[in-house]
Amino acid sequence: MATYTVNQPGSPVVAFPASLQRGDVLLISNTRTGPSGDIISWTVQNDGEYKIEAYGAEGGNSGGKGAKVQGNFNLKKGQVIKILIGQMGGAYTNSKYGTVGGGGGTFLADSQNAPLIIAGGGGGFNKYQNYIAEARPGTSSVGDSSGAGFIKEGYGGNGGSVTGGSGGSGFYGDGNRSSYGYGGKAFINGGIGGNGYNAIDYGGYGGGGGGGGGFSAGGGGGGYTGGGGGGNASEYAAGGGGSFNKGNNQSTVSGYNRGHGKVEITFIGSANEPPTKPSLTKQPISNSMNLSNEIIPLGWTASTDPEGNPITYEIDFYNGSAWVSIATKITATKYDCILPSVTTDKAQLRIRATDSENGASEYVLSNVFIVAKQLYVIKDGDINKSYKNGNWEFI
Repeated sequence: MATYTVNQPGSPVVAFPASLQRGDVLLISNTRTGPSGDIISWTVQNDGEYKIEAYGAEGGNSGGKGAKVQGNFNLKKGQVIKILIGQMGGAYTNSKYGTVGGGGGTFLADSQNAPLIIAGGGGGFNKYQNYIAEARPGTSSVGDSSGAGFIKEGYGGNGGSVTGGSGGSGFYGDGNRSSYGYGGKAFINGGIGGNGYNAIDYGGYGGGGGGGGGFSAGGGGGGYTGGGGGGNASEYAAGGGGSFNKGNNQSTVSGYNRGHGKVEITFIGSANEPPTKPSLTKQPISNSMNLSNEIIPLGWTASTDPEGNPITYEIDFYNGSAWVSIATKITATKYDCILPSVTTDKAQLRIRATDSENGASEYVLSNVFIVAKQLYVIKDGDINKSYKNGNWEFI
């Protein structure tokens, strides 16, 4: 079991391991800070089941916390998964007012932009004099429009009224702008956070909505459905982004994560992984002459099984037209093969490891050799000679 840090927080430079063992974990962090970032492409290393935990980003200046969403997914080796890590919203605050951007959602989708799992980002809070409208968290449901009205699932949140904050983006649709702020961009449109009224009250990468103008207003969080922008001054809080989960064994928690978003991927493994392929240590010489019913010794390296299941070996013989079984349920790493009664110059042996759950390794093939039913014998004067293994021998 190993834990791989795919990238450092704030860095777009990623490095994935070539393969994974059961229990290995991938840790993926935000690629930058602010409204811009990078979508990471992960090429799945192994067939099997993966537990994916996605965390949405927090709204700016201790705004609403991002959601945590967890599910198990059966993925294929070579499958490409797009990963966008949500980033915190920015904030413009002073002793009297505060305009704060929403947090970005964290998204995982397949190569065709079909969503797999999404954790909503938290909304930005409203501050006006001594009044603070606490930002709503990233939600465990599909969306949280807050006071800005009903939003169709998967689309962007509405902007707040008058000088309110802008809406967070959804997966498919951009967030709607307010009079002063801009909504975040949808995942399929790049996921950029919206600009706020001030330069620093941007929505976080992952579709966070920008903060509003006037007295104060928070931007909505990005997610599967965008959170609505907060109202002006003491009206209503900005909504958190909605979450989405297509996995099995689902677990979703609203308002869980502080800071930037992140993703943790654990390789659970396949239903049963086969043993490793053995290697031959003893085999027939290439193109050697051998007799039917002769004993050919085989030797090989021991295989291992990822689950620790008991391993046995099986050996087949190629008679020039078909493979036939010679032995099964071998527990040692050597075997004396008795050659069948055939004549062929295309003879070959193969061996593979099998486990107690019917998993099987790839075959390892021996050299090609010759099998004859009888010796080639000639009379050379008074001497009888036989031909075997490329040499004439006295009888």
